[in-house]
Amino acid sequence: MNKDDFLRELAAELSDLSEKDRDDAIKYYSDYIDDAGYDAETVIAELGTPGAVAATVRSESPVIRETADIPNPPANPEIVNPIPVIKQNKAERRLPAWVIVVLTLLSPVLLALALVSLVIVILLVLLILAIPLLLAALTLGSIAGGMTLLIAGITITPHYAPPGFFSMAVALGLVGFGCIFLILTCICFTRILPGLFGLFFSGKKKVKKEGGME
Repeated sequence: MNKDDFLRELAAELSDLSEKDRDDAIKYYSDYIDDAGYDAETVIAELGTPGAVAATVRSESPVIRETADIPNPPANPEIVNPIPVIKQNKAERRLPAWVIVVLTLLSPVLLALALVSLVIVILLVLLILAIPLLLAALTLGSIAGGMTLLIAGITITPHYAPPGFFSMAVALGLVGFGCIFLILTCICFTRILPGLFGLFFSGKKKVKKEGGME
């Protein structure tokens, strides 16, 4: 049997394998016959029939397997089988027993730390939201109280000048504080809060965009 007939029959015998495995096997035996150093018929006779060679190649095709000996092995022992031997030990993919035990023992502690962290985050968010609301309340209270005292001072001054002037002075002070609180409130609502929300949510948006690009 010449080389072409051998390879053709071998390809037919390996028709149940994937195209890549079949092509790798055909290429391997084609190269082996060419590199053997003597005539193709003798090499093919040493290899055996295409059916025997195909059976050996097919036995090497599963993902988890042991190396099988080739019937009538090639004269050159340095040439290896083209189908790689792949072993996957399921135990290697599992966590060691001591890691599982440690995680089990530490699970209450880890859960408690997670809950504490969640509570701290919620409190920080509430605090951040409370500061602008507090400033807004101080603004309204100061301006409203100042206007009330101002009206009262204007009313009292014609009859009792010192208390009236004092009331108007306090009123102006409260209105001034109210203006300061108003400025701080505007800064919180227009600069600080948007900046904080942007800091928290921009990272998530960036991750989503990167994931979409992939």
